[in-house]
Amino acid sequence: MKSQSFSSLAMIPPEKTCRVSETRQVFYCVIALLLLAFALRVHDLTEAPLGLDGDETFYWQDANSVLNGNLQIFYPTNYGHEPLFIYAEAVFLFLFGHNSFAMRYTAVFGSMILLAGSYTLACRMFNRRVALVTLALLATLFWPLFAGRIGLRFAYSPLFCGLSLLSLFGRRLRHAPHDPVPQDHQTEQ
Repeated sequence: MKSQSFSSLAMIPPEKTCRVSETRQVFYCVIALLLLAFALRVHDLTEAPLGLDGDETFYWQDANSVLNGNLQIFYPTNYGHEPLFIYAEAVFLFLFGHNSFAMRYTAVFGSMILLAGSYTLACRMFNRRVALVTLALLATLFWPLFAGRIGLRFAYSPLFCGLSLLSLFGRRLRHAPHDPVPQDHQTEQ
């Protein structure tokens, strides 16, 4: 019986076993990088950068007004801005209370979605290796890390740029450049 199970394992082509283990390794790398990015973004979140920015307090006021029922399409405070970040911040203020952690956690949340979306976009545009390097750089470099720690709406700009690219080119990017073009993408001649 043992010899039959061994012989059945020997019949599996080596490329299939390597592919499974390679996929699993990539999965573990992605999870490890996302956990590292999350840890870097939430570590000492209320103390670094030092103090609250003036713009963060304007967003807190607007988010507080949302929690009190003031829903608007445009908020005129602080030279005006759209409400998406304010609504997201209101959710986190409701969940975590009125504190600087809740205000800055809104940017952490957007930053983590940015990392996952950037990995997906790079994987579809190029390959897994490029996607892993992209994820590693976005997880650890200063400016993406800083933008993911401060409670300002500019942290969501790269997120929506990446999601826009993914939705705009998503159908075309499902196939690597070296793959044959599917039938529905071929032009008639």
